[in-house]
Amino acid sequence: MSNRMRESGTGVETSDWNSAPVRVRDLIGYGALIVAPHPDDEVLGCGGLLAAARRPDGLAVLVLSDGALSPPAAAGDPGLPALRREETLRALDLLGVSERHVSFAGLPDGGLSTRAAQLDRELLDAARRTSATDVFVPFRFDRHPDHQATQAAGERLARRAGLRLWEYFVYPFWRLLPRGDIRAHLRPGTLYGLRRDAETRAAQRAALDAYRSQTEPWAGGRTRPVLSAGHLDRVCAGPEVYLRHEIVRPGAKVLKGAGMWFRIVRRVEPGLKRAVDGLRERRGRV
Repeated sequence: MSNRMRESGTGVETSDWNSAPVRVRDLIGYGALIVAPHPDDEVLGCGGLLAAARRPDGLAVLVLSDGALSPPAAAGDPGLPALRREETLRALDLLGVSERHVSFAGLPDGGLSTRAAQLDRELLDAARRTSATDVFVPFRFDRHPDHQATQAAGERLARRAGLRLWEYFVYPFWRLLPRGDIRAHLRPGTLYGLRRDAETRAAQRAALDAYRSQTEPWAGGRTRPVLSAGHLDRVCAGPEVYLRHEIVRPGAKVLKGAGMWFRIVRRVEPGLKRAVDGLRERRGRV
């Protein structure tokens, strides 16, 4: 079967990267903890799983940072963390996750990489509270340092508590990589795809739209949203893909090849994204 597909009705071409089909119950075991570095990461990466689960009581969400740096136009606004918390609860409620299954660590946005010990405590406490057998964290090479710190904490938790670890993708689209998607460069047999029907995709999209601070221009002067409609269409198309973490494939060993080009792209890509976003913002003000 070809790995190219087009989701009917979305107009968005996507790919399953030859991921193996996986069912909801295969992902969440007896209970699952989804760890989000920032408010909205849990819906961007795991919204299909949250929407499709038939046992919402078996799912819990831990949001680590207060989200105080996004949108950038509102960074420093004392009311922003409370707003982003409200958006999270509203979005998860749309997916059937009640407030009692959501916890907030309230750590500083952008500072998770300096708080390894605190991350370890937060993840271990949350896993114990929820009796999780499966833990979900961002992909190890997601561009944001907070995402990388969260994934590293997830690895430590999995080793310590013997839990199954899954990595989800918030930043899979890389401009400088061939095919434009990091998932195309992972080893065969490492990816699992959860199929999303039209109802599941619609529920995930509605939950993402609940993050109005990210999906609408900020009233304080930002001319374009952090998450564009086109990007959200792309996120919600096709299967929701997860990487099964394996101890024998740490770091770059999960890639088909870890040559010089990938190392260069990994260093250049974050700066390129900031430059492109800045250019779009300036053009929007003209």
